[in-house]
Amino acid sequence: MVARKTTPKTFGDWAYQAIAKSSDQVFRYEGAVLEDKDPEDLHQMRVNLRRLRSVFAGFNAALDCAITERKIAKCGRFLGRLRDCDVMLETLTQLADGDLPKSEKQSLGDLIAVLKQERQQQFKATKAFLLSGKYQTLKSQLQGWLEKPKYQAIAAVDIRLILPDLLLPQLATLLMHPGWRVGISLKKATTAQLNKLFAQHSKYLHNLRKVAKRSRYNRELFLSFYGKAYKRDLKQIKQVQSIIGEFQDLDVLTCFLQQHFEQPLSKKLPTISKQLNCKRRSLWQEWQLLQKKFLDPDYRRALHQTLIG
Repeated sequence: MVARKTTPKTFGDWAYQAIAKSSDQVFRYEGAVLEDKDPEDLHQMRVNLRRLRSVFAGFNAALDCAITERKIAKCGRFLGRLRDCDVMLETLTQLADGDLPKSEKQSLGDLIAVLKQERQQQFKATKAFLLSGKYQTLKSQLQGWLEKPKYQAIAAVDIRLILPDLLLPQLATLLMHPGWRVGISLKKATTAQLNKLFAQHSKYLHNLRKVAKRSRYNRELFLSFYGKAYKRDLKQIKQVQSIIGEFQDLDVLTCFLQQHFEQPLSKKLPTISKQLNCKRRSLWQEWQLLQKKFLDPDYRRALHQTLIG
């Protein structure tokens, strides 16, 4: 990997630095993922692929490069399948280690055994992909561009001049997202209402989380240009990503359990079912606070003003 010691000043300089940093992290964890000793290695490689994807989306106007956000996304999806198995195994193991009736522990134990076999197959597929021509071509293209970077004319512009133009469209995409309207009319929701709500509108929340994540990754690159308000805003965006992510984890877990048992969860795993419903209600209360904040006109204006300076 090529190292640049000069302080980045232009749009292109910052693009290079961001691509180099994320690429280096992706390649750093590649060998460990193939060894498959610690699930955290896979998680870190996948996180940095997502960061790299966000960088290419955010800095696209500055780049003259054959690599596309779409190509990087395909790599992430391959790793995501194995990561989903790891997350599910960790979740089920934590549940099984908790204070549960013997029958529910046994049911989870049987399910964990099945999932471990499935994970073995997913790892084989992931290993094959990382050794495949498609992934190696992408890796070679990244390394080649970092050796001899090419840019569009706008890359020569001072980053301080262009920074608001770079970040404001991302903020607009975040604030105008329809996911903010999900459940806005529900003040106190029952378990049945929440389950119905997420069944109907989970795709909007899922996409909102992606938008928040991309905004977060790109904002983190420019912390040195802004003050405390910017950091507070970044923290709030992280919270949006986190809470929606927990909602999604609950939905994935619930669907997974329902698919593997003929009886409703309330009968087959009553203790676990109550725990999941309780967690969902707690998250809903946290979501409502964030929802109210991000729909508040004064807060939205403040978010814009922070970027404009």
